[in-house]
Amino acid sequence: MNDRAKLDHAFADLRDRGVMAEDNYACCQTCGHYELAEQADNYVFWHEQDEAAFEGDDLVDTLSIRFSDGMTAVAATTLLLKHGLRASWDGDVTRTIQVKPRQETTCSNSQ
Repeated sequence: MNDRAKLDHAFADLRDRGVMAEDNYACCQTCGHYELAEQADNYVFWHEQDEAAFEGDDLVDTLSIRFSDGMTAVAATTLLLKHGLRASWDGDVTRTIQVKPRQETTCSNSQ
C-alpha cells in the first residue's frame, strides 16, 4: 500500500473518532488553522504546499501535519503509526507531526 493510501486510512479513522482530518487543505498553515478552527474543535491537516513531499502517491520528503491541540496530535500520531507510517511528534504544540518517507533498503554487498 502506498503512503497516500495509508494516510487516507489513518485520516478516515480520525474522522470516525470525531476529528476533522483534511489532506491538501488550504493554501498554507495560517489559512488552514483559521478555516478549520471555525468548523471543528479537533482537527488535523496538511496544506497545498506540503504536497511537494509526495512523488506520485509516496512520500519522498517529510510531510508536516498540523493539528488543533496536543490531545489531537497524540491521537493522530498513534493512528498514523498504526497504519504503517513513520510518524513522530515531540510533544511541543508549536511543532508539527512529522511523517517521514519509508526507509529505502539498499544492498550492502560489495565485492
